[in-house]
Amino acid sequence: MLDKIRTYVKLARLHSSVLLGVAPVCGAIAMGVTLPFTHYLSLFLIGIFVHIYWFVLNEYADIEVDRKSKDLSGKPLVSGAISPTSALAFLIFALVCSFILLSFFPVERIPYMAIFLSATVISGGLYDIYGKRIVIADYILAFVPSMLCLMGAFSVGSSLTPLALGISAIAYIQGLGQNVAAGLKDVDHDYLAGAKTTPLRLGVKVVDGKFIVPTLFTSYMVLITFAKGLAAILPIYFGTPYSLIQIFLIILSLLAVFFLAMKFCRMKNFEREKLIRYIGVHEIFTWFLAPFMLLNLLGPLNAFLIGIFPIVWLFVFLKIQYGSFKPEI
Repeated sequence: MLDKIRTYVKLARLHSSVLLGVAPVCGAIAMGVTLPFTHYLSLFLIGIFVHIYWFVLNEYADIEVDRKSKDLSGKPLVSGAISPTSALAFLIFALVCSFILLSFFPVERIPYMAIFLSATVISGGLYDIYGKRIVIADYILAFVPSMLCLMGAFSVGSSLTPLALGISAIAYIQGLGQNVAAGLKDVDHDYLAGAKTTPLRLGVKVVDGKFIVPTLFTSYMVLITFAKGLAAILPIYFGTPYSLIQIFLIILSLLAVFFLAMKFCRMKNFEREKLIRYIGVHEIFTWFLAPFMLLNLLGPLNAFLIGIFPIVWLFVFLKIQYGSFKPEI
């Protein structure tokens, strides 16, 4: 029984679900209103269920593509540990649960939240089904975390603060950049299935084990990092005060994000495991922008706790899923 549960946890890639869980929570915090813990918990659970729906649908849609890579033979659907029918039932269950949780919020807020949750579900579904075939796929996918942030903000009120808009903008650019970066780890087999991911379109390829990343792709990653910086300071432009320590921490995070992007763009050999590590740490430092932007509202201790929570979650679930602190697939 425990092994079966662990297999479903692997299918949902639950270790990476936490950022979608905290996205609506950050949107709500950015509204500057004190809320009960149950409000934040309900938002977090909606984000987790959206992640499960999104990732299981992605695995379901990519079975044939994943079968072309020997590195992915351990995936639950590829190995046959979970049947496609069971996976479909699992993602429908997660989807239904995410909408049921809306009933825990004030009645007048539910219609607004349902609109943004529906937009999230549609964006994620479109990407899962058509993502490796259409040019604008990354831009569609990026709506997933951004719409969740807005859903969290609208769970509080309809007049959005500049901070809520800034957090949503960061979430969009993060979703865009992280998906572009994540595409690097699959370039060795995506082209075999005729996929048209952004890395492949921009000339990234693997030749005899050598990892070839053109200047065009590197420039694109630099541009995305620059856009993150603009989104992080967006609230200042609209009158939200930032302390000097906030600005300093935001700059540090952006420098770390830039450095890590250069690390995986300059790799000479294709090493999937190393790429996954670099991309994962790159995502963590981008995440730090959110608690730093919310520092004045959260206070130092709460900002620290919400900042490290995704890291703790990641390592706990990696240990549960794989028995180590690194994913096998």
